[in-house]
Amino acid sequence: MIRNGRIKQRKKLRERRRERRKKLFKGLGRLTLILSFIVGLALAGKKVEDFLRSSPIFQIKEVNFKGATYLEQGVLENLANIKLGENIFQINLKKVQERLERHPKVREALVSRGFPNAVTVDIVEREAVALFESAGGIYPIDGEGVVLPRPGQANPLSRSLPLITGVKPHPTAGGMYEVKVGEKLQWPELTLVLDLLETLTSSDLKISEVDLQPQGPVLRYRETSVLLGELSKSGTFLRSTSQAAGYSKKMWDKERKVKELKLILSDLAERKEEAEYIDLRFTRPVVKLK
Repeated sequence: MIRNGRIKQRKKLRERRRERRKKLFKGLGRLTLILSFIVGLALAGKKVEDFLRSSPIFQIKEVNFKGATYLEQGVLENLANIKLGENIFQINLKKVQERLERHPKVREALVSRGFPNAVTVDIVEREAVALFESAGGIYPIDGEGVVLPRPGQANPLSRSLPLITGVKPHPTAGGMYEVKVGEKLQWPELTLVLDLLETLTSSDLKISEVDLQPQGPVLRYRETSVLLGELSKSGTFLRSTSQAAGYSKKMWDKERKVKELKLILSDLAERKEEAEYIDLRFTRPVVKLK
């Protein structure tokens, strides 16, 4: 009986070993199949990649520049440096964009592929909103304070743009500020004035000059001076309110003051009168007639 029991145990043990070997072989078979599938995908992917990067179908045949008004086609082509015949997948769109945006007249560039063989470049140019008086002469600047190249003799500076004068001296030069093309001027008073000029322009008020005085910017509208007031530390205009104890300062409401200025100028025009200056520093604007 004991012998028969041992024989049965040995049979069960052999059967277990066979089952384990079967499971092991099945597992190895599945792993081999998975690995073969992955390798096949990799090889197929490599072939697809090689095809995309070498096929003449994807050789660039045209580069289209859109949105540029002032920049010439040749300038943009040199900046983009995209070669005809180059594979469309080989060009680095980000680097092309960065090269284009290095030009001071380019505010933004969007580069995209047009399959199978074209590249499109959308350009947003910087537009001059004012003229800036510096040691090196007068330069146009855009609404963000970026100094733009001076146009050539064929396209002189537009005198319809307001001239910004009274610029503080350069801290190291000891004289008038020297600007460089492409430089972004970030003085609080200048940033605020540029924002104000945008509002004035949209309100059809054409300012001829902005004089950056220590006591605050002074606008020139035809022959009339417009006093805005001082600047706070946060870069916003302050408004003085006369009181018995002296002066208290309040925030300068740009939209309301522009509306007040329009009403005053409209009233002067109806009465055919001219003002020497308009003082917007107080709750009630002060107008001195000529």
